[in-house]
Amino acid sequence: MSRVYDQWLDSRKHESDEFDHEFEMRTERHLQTDWNPTNYETFLDALFDVDLEPWNKELMQAVAKQDAQAIGVVIMAAVLDYCTDIAKQLAKEEMGQS
Repeated sequence: MSRVYDQWLDSRKHESDEFDHEFEMRTERHLQTDWNPTNYETFLDALFDVDLEPWNKELMQAVAKQDAQAIGVVIMAAVLDYCTDIAKQLAKEEMGQS
């Protein structure tokens, strides 16, 4: 009985690993195409839609120091997180339809 149960657990893990891999692949595909944060148009769209509140402390410090590089790093990180979140949402929707 234990052996059968172990096999059942292994098969569930295998299915989960396949699901995770498929999810990551779909997310990555979106990040390389329609939600690529290094694409200028996508970057601007994300910049106008992103909520900078989670980055407020870092952004305030960079602005106070007048550190243009740090400001850019914070903004790029926020845009990248935003694009990644959208890509994950799209991947999740696609996988729900599959």
